[in-house]
Amino acid sequence: MDLQTKSVNVLRFKSLVVGLVSASVLPGCFNDSKAKSPAVETSTFRVQMVDQSGARLNTGSIRIVDAVGGEGDAPRFSLASGDNSKTEYSVVDDAVAGTGGVVDLNLLSTSPLISDDPLDVVFVGSAPNFVSSSSLQSITATGDYLITITLTAINSPASVPVASQSATGSATSAGGVTNTVADISSSTITRAADSASNTAAVKGTTSVTVPAGTQLKTSTGAPAAPGELTLTVVHFDNDTGADVDPDFVPSNGSLALFPGGLDTTIEDDDPSTPESGSFSSAGFAAIELRDSNGDLITEFSGNPVSIEITIPAGTPFPANATGAGLVDTAPVGTVNAGDTVPVWTYNELTGKWKPQLDPDTGLPIIATVESKSDNTLFVSFETDHLTYFNLDYWYNYCNSSVYAPASFNVIDAAGQPNTRQFSLSYYQSGGGWARTKRAYSLDTFSSVDVYRAPNFPVVFELKEGSDSLIATFEPAAGDPILSQNGKLSLSNICELDGGTIKLDKTNPGAPTNIPVDFTVVNSCSDIPGEFVAVSDATAFVTGGDSSVINVPLGAESGTGSANLSSNVAFIFSATADGSTNSTPTFTPAQVSDNGVRLVLGSQTCTTATGGTGATGTTGSTL
Repeated sequence: MDLQTKSVNVLRFKSLVVGLVSASVLPGCFNDSKAKSPAVETSTFRVQMVDQSGARLNTGSIRIVDAVGGEGDAPRFSLASGDNSKTEYSVVDDAVAGTGGVVDLNLLSTSPLISDDPLDVVFVGSAPNFVSSSSLQSITATGDYLITITLTAINSPASVPVASQSATGSATSAGGVTNTVADISSSTITRAADSASNTAAVKGTTSVTVPAGTQLKTSTGAPAAPGELTLTVVHFDNDTGADVDPDFVPSNGSLALFPGGLDTTIEDDDPSTPESGSFSSAGFAAIELRDSNGDLITEFSGNPVSIEITIPAGTPFPANATGAGLVDTAPVGTVNAGDTVPVWTYNELTGKWKPQLDPDTGLPIIATVESKSDNTLFVSFETDHLTYFNLDYWYNYCNSSVYAPASFNVIDAAGQPNTRQFSLSYYQSGGGWARTKRAYSLDTFSSVDVYRAPNFPVVFELKEGSDSLIATFEPAAGDPILSQNGKLSLSNICELDGGTIKLDKTNPGAPTNIPVDFTVVNSCSDIPGEFVAVSDATAFVTGGDSSVINVPLGAESGTGSANLSSNVAFIFSATADGSTNSTPTFTPAQVSDNGVRLVLGSQTCTTATGGTGATGTTGSTL
């Protein structure tokens, strides 16, 4: 069975068909057979949340929200198993059995075709102990879609380019008043990259102070419960990751983990008509305060809360940013002391951003950039609520319509329509904005539509692994342009529209499907070098962000198998008993005859009689 998928947030590859695995190996696959009868709309949507490592989450909820003041786009979805339209789904209660947190949706049979009435929605994901996030989708054609929402753990490992810090205080027994003796403050710290210890760099910081005597209320309006208060701050840099070791920093650095992404909608003075566009970020922080019951504090009265966010040197301030009151001092093009930057706040329930308002004036905050004695740049502001805050310049798309792509053709070095697999990587030099999309196909891969292209300069690449493939670009009018080290420097992505990219390689041979064995094990904490099979794990393989392959595991061996395309790179993930793990990206050619072994966790293997648990296979650990 061929699994058709489209990457709809950023680009759509024409004739995209992912032929990865036979139906017998993919029982959880979504397809048109699940569509209701009689079906007006044949589109299906597989929605999943993953953590910062790409491992699927098995807890939390997914909401669908109208993106741009729509006329009921969100309620057009329903579970594939029934015609009960709703806009919030539990990945525990509504997930497809055996797929580990995946929700399968159809469009209601009474809804118009997407081609007649495009969808413009936001998929919002949340889970305990994770920073909530969302994915903006504009869907213009019928088909089968994989929607992935990436959430970042509040306490992420050092391999993730974010930093978190917590502090505690107390609320009085009267309820809702912080300790009158001391403020509650929490500040993240910087961190240097170290490939030897798998540590990612964090260059910026965020500091928060809740003054003593502040009145606190939860989202329900109730006073904070008496007892301990916990203030948690998570700082995300604006690093693209373009110049960072790819072995231990996610592609696009922390920008790839930004809640809501950098292509989003904003609510300005008229929340009923949000605008769509792109952020160029100078820094981001997720901040929350919880009472002794674990309830989120959302309302503050009394002295305002103060926030300080530092800005990495060299952060871009590209031209054409929209918004009144912006100042770009010399040297023009980068953020300097004396410049200004708008402050935005994120609604975790709708996945939308709006200007942060000054608690005294009620006007949007355009913060002035200051400099410390060590030349560190920062902004500070006050607020009467805690949520997610972003320092961002706002840009419209280079095409006037959300649904108008920049389209270009791709040919190989011999001038033939391209069939090679590649990913698209495009980013702003110096940080602030980046995007990487992968799509893998067994079909012709020679025409690309890029949606939601921002109106500022970018570096553009087509990459196969770490190799940049572009040789020349032939615009619709004018002379060919040679790439620089396989990259194109563009004033905006719409320069590609109507042109042709020529690669520096010829087409590869026809792909084949290769069977690969996968084993999920725990290491034996009491027997060095020994492993025991985890047969109750949910395991799956993803190819780029365009496909999901379930890998059923044997009840005794914890081993499953899947037929994988020789031309596609994959990630193998598994989860069981609250533990998740994933392999790095691999291709079938990199797998030994023993297959792939994924160590999920550890356990005691010695039995009461002195025996040991079953020993896992000796497959490759990628």
